[in-house]
Order: sequence, then structure tokens, then C-alpha cells
Amino acid sequence: MSDLSLWTRIRHGLRTWRRGLKARMPYVRRREYRKARAMSEQLASELLTAPDMAASARLDTIFECPPTSREVCLFVSYAAQPVVKHHVQRHIRAFHDAGFDVLFVLNTPHAAHEFTFDDDLRGLCRGVFVRENKGFDFGAWAHLAQTVNLGDAMERVVLVNDSILGPLDVAAFGTLVEAIRRSPADVLGLTRSLAVRPHLQSFFLVFQHEALRRGLFDNAMQAIRNFQTKEAVIDVYETHLTQYMESRGLRCESVFPMLSEDPHNSNDTYFRWDKLIQHGFPYVKISLLAEKRTDAKLRAAIPADLLSAWEQEQPAR
Repeated sequence: MSDLSLWTRIRHGLRTWRRGLKARMPYVRRREYRKARAMSEQLASELLTAPDMAASARLDTIFECPPTSREVCLFVSYAAQPVVKHHVQRHIRAFHDAGFDVLFVLNTPHAAHEFTFDDDLRGLCRGVFVRENKGFDFGAWAHLAQTVNLGDAMERVVLVNDSILGPLDVAAFGTLVEAIRRSPADVLGLTRSLAVRPHLQSFFLVFQHEALRRGLFDNAMQAIRNFQTKEAVIDVYETHLTQYMESRGLRCESVFPMLSEDPHNSNDTYFRWDKLIQHGFPYVKISLLAEKRTDAKLRAAIPADLLSAWEQEQPAR
């Protein structure tokens, strides 16, 4: 067994070396070229359909209250069924308890009257909205940012979606919030990826300081359209937003440093999720859990009640 383990480590080392060598070569790998060409063709197809602006979708206001804080969290969740997911309400509570005004929007194919919002959720939010399912998370964030009056004195706007399960630890979440508040960066993500270009991953983004004072956050939100495919949203908005902000002189940083410089597996939330948690990252990506839901180590990292509630919400296999 030890020999096999050694051989596995050698193969992994050789594979990593080979990938790194290819990445430095002055040519484009065939596989990467095919991927880039497919993305380009898909984007061209999307643009030819002239996708409408984010704020053109139907948006129903369940309730909205005047702001009480200079920090706001725009939280978007996709609702395939007319219910609010357990982990979403738990996450909203964490932001509320940390002093944020939470504006919660549901992207959904269901009508607003099909939802029931309990008193607990209403008490945690300064606004709840039900939106036509267009444009994915960026469409919902942009629509909400253009609809509500955030005010000129806002210090911090956080964009969060429901693709992360947590917080896994209340203390770790509190430490994260304090790190964000201390940061001099204008734009923050929790993690950074190198694929397909260096960018802050968009499941949790923070805009503060010059991003708000110079109106660059507002400008970016007003330009967003309701693309029809998730791939187009990722390619145009997630992977380019960091470059857009940096090109305008803003300081963009990740809260958690990258744990690998390999561009082919730089997604720490997938490849090094356990090390991220050791560094204080208070989440697990739901896509990872869905793929490895029987992994004992992964399950042990998630509070039992949170894991149980998530499993109960999954469709029967």
C-alpha cells in the first residue's frame, strides 16, 4: 500500500509539472482552444438575441423598509419550488446578526403569491422581493441594486448567492466580517481563481471605499443584461468584473490567499476545500457537497443540523 501511495504521489507530481510546463509554452493547447472557441460562439449567439437589461424582468416587492445600517447585503437565491431554503435563512440570519441590512431576492419561475414568508425571515430582512427567473444571480443583484435606494452614505455592499452552505462556524463568520471591515481593498472576494483569467469568485463579493464613492459599483450593475445561459454570465460578468474594476484603478483582493498557482485546478473551494476551512473559510460549496455527499470528511465539516436540513431539501434519487 505504501508503494502504491508513493507511485500515486509521483504521478500527481508529474502531472502537475506537465500542466505547469504546458501553461508556460508559447502556444494554446488544443483543448483550451476548443473551449475558448465554444465560449466565443456561445457568447456571440447570446449577444445576437439582444438580451434585455436586468431591470426589465418582473420584480414583486413583498415588503421593503427604510435602511438602518450603512452596510447592506443583497442576497439572491434561486427557488425551483416556492419555498425559502433552510441554509439561505440561516445565512441571512448571520448577516443580520453581524449588523447588515439584508435585501433578499428570489429568482424563481413561481409567482409571488405562491410563497409564504414566515415572521422570522421578515424580521431578519429589510426587504424581500420575488423576481422573474432571468439573468441568474448577476441579473438579480443588478435589478435589486437599481430598484432600492441604498443612499449616498453606504459604506459597504455585499453580494451573496445561495451556492455556499454555511456559515459552518459562527465565530469564523464573525472573524470574516471583521476582516472585510478592516480591509483597505475597494473590491473583495473570498477566493480568487485563475481560470479562465484571474478573477474574484462571485458567490460572495464586497464593494466598498472607492468602488462606492466613485460610482463604479452602480455603473457595473446598470450595464448588466439578462443572459440566458449560466456560462455566458460567468464568462462576461464573473470573470471580467475584477479586470473592469482593476482597470479603473481599484484595489481588488481576496480575503483568503490562493493555495495553488496551477491555472488548471486553481479553484480552492473545490480542490482544497478542507484547507480553506482550516484557514477560516466558513462555507462549503453546495456543488461540491452534491457531488461528494457521501464523503465522510466533508460531511464531518458541516454542522449536523445544517447538513440534515440540506439533505431533506434534495429531490429523491
